[in-house]
Formats: sequence, C-alpha cells, structure tokens
Amino acid sequence: MMWTHNTPAVALTVVTLTIVTLAACGSGTIRDNNPTDSAVADDSTLSEDAAVHSDAAVHSDAEIQSDAAVHSDAEIQSDAEIQQDAQAPVTLKIMSLGDSISEGTSTATTYRSHLFFDLVNANLSVDFVGPNSGTCGNINAGISDGWDANHASFYSATAAQILGGNMPVNSCSPAGSGNVGDWAPTYMPNIAIIHLGTNDCRGGANASQIQASLAGIVAVLRSAVPGVKIVVAQIIHSRDAGVNVCIASLNAGLPAWATGLSTVASPIVVVDQATGWDSTAFQQDDYHPNTVGAQTMATNFYPTVSSFFP
Repeated sequence: MMWTHNTPAVALTVVTLTIVTLAACGSGTIRDNNPTDSAVADDSTLSEDAAVHSDAAVHSDAEIQSDAAVHSDAEIQSDAEIQQDAQAPVTLKIMSLGDSISEGTSTATTYRSHLFFDLVNANLSVDFVGPNSGTCGNINAGISDGWDANHASFYSATAAQILGGNMPVNSCSPAGSGNVGDWAPTYMPNIAIIHLGTNDCRGGANASQIQASLAGIVAVLRSAVPGVKIVVAQIIHSRDAGVNVCIASLNAGLPAWATGLSTVASPIVVVDQATGWDSTAFQQDDYHPNTVGAQTMATNFYPTVSSFFP
C-alpha cells in the first residue's frame, strides 16, 4: 500500500521541475515525455504486484486453512482414539468360594453359570477364576456349555476347610486341593463371592464359629488383594429343620459382622439369599438348588456384583 500511495507524487514532482526549467530558458518547445503514461505504467505495475501479493495471500490463507483442517482432523482422530481407549471394557476376576451349592451338579444347577451369562449379556467383561473347574461330575461343563466355569467351591467343604485346608475327599473334591491361602495370591480375584456355612452347620458348628472362619477368609483375601470386593451370602435354607436353625442364626448375625469388617477399599456386601427361598420349589434335594433355584441365586447376586464394574 505504501508503494501505491507515494509513486504518483514523485512523478508529478518531475513534471513540475521540467516546466520550471523550460520557462527559465524563455523559449523552446516543451517536450512531452508522457509522464501520465509513465504514471499509468507505474500504477499498472503496482496493480500487478498487488495482485501477486493478493494471490499469495490467498494461497497462504488457503494453505493455513488446509493445515488447520489437517490439524483439526488429527485432533479429532486423536480424541476418538482416546475416547475408544477410555471405553474399553475392564475385565474383573471373580472367585466363587463355596461348597457343592456353588459348585453345582450341572451347568443349569449352579448360580455361577447364570451369573456369568447375566454379566456377559450386560456387556461386562468377566474372568471367573479358581483351582476348580466345571461342576461336580463334569469338569468340562463350562467348555461344553460356553461359560467360564473356574471356581474355588468344593463338594462338602466347610468355611473352616476353605480357610485352613484339610479338604474333604470325595469324587468332586480331590484331596490336596489347598485352601484360600493358596488360591488368593495365585488368582488375585477382584471380587470374591462367598456362600458358605451349610456344611459347618451340618457338622455341629455354631454361628460364631462360622463367622470366625469367614473373617479369616476375608483377611487372607485382603492380604493378597487389598482392594478385593467381597460378597457374602445369607445362605439358602435346607430341607433339614435342625440345620435350618443354625443357618437362621448365622444369617441373622451377618449384617453386623460385615459392618464391623467392611472398609472403603475392600467393602463387604451381604446379599440376602434366604428371604423368599422355597426349599421345595427351588431345590432338587435337601441342600442343592435346581435350575430355578440357581437362577434365583444369580439374580440376587447380580446387582451387587455388577455394581463393582467401572
């Protein structure tokens, strides 16, 4: 812009000086050097220069805009990748600690299979863990039926045996199966589901003794995984009236027991499996759930277990 403004002024100065010089000579023809054409030529040159500069500015702006678009696309892609990573499912390891009620006699009669499918159908990523697999009589139940059947539940086991070992010897629970002190550091569960006490009651233990064994199991789990989430069941009834007295006593004391041991980092949540339990409609024999009973247990466990997923 400065060049376009000053150049005509220079041209006019030249014209004025020429006229004054000729006038001082007193005669002669004034030669027309066509200063106007020169100025026009200068203006034309400047216009061309301005056009070139303008085109350059346009190209520059276009390049800047193009670069900005590239950066914008890159940022959008980067944000999308970050968001995708943030939405990637977190897999939590779940260990079922129990007896034959949890182990089950088939895929249909253990809550573990129903709970697995409930969690997976809710798009939650789960890994059931433990030293045992399948169900009593069918260690390949999970493989053949398409669910993760690993667990730490043993036929005829008591809470005291899950804690201290000396596991029962039978066709479903081979001798030397270890105890929670072996399993917790090996499998590092994020969530432990405990349904224990039936066989303790059958063997003559009282509620306080069973609660002490449960407290020991909790301590061992936390020593391996300080932030483990613990689900403890108020256990299902049996068809044995004498055993049910012990079960009722155990269940009644569990909420206060859990409150005393629960922490922010490792909460203990009591799930009521006893209220509404129909030992005639929900069981296949004196102690073990049928398909309806197993599904009922899974339904009761599901809200608490799923709440631990991010």
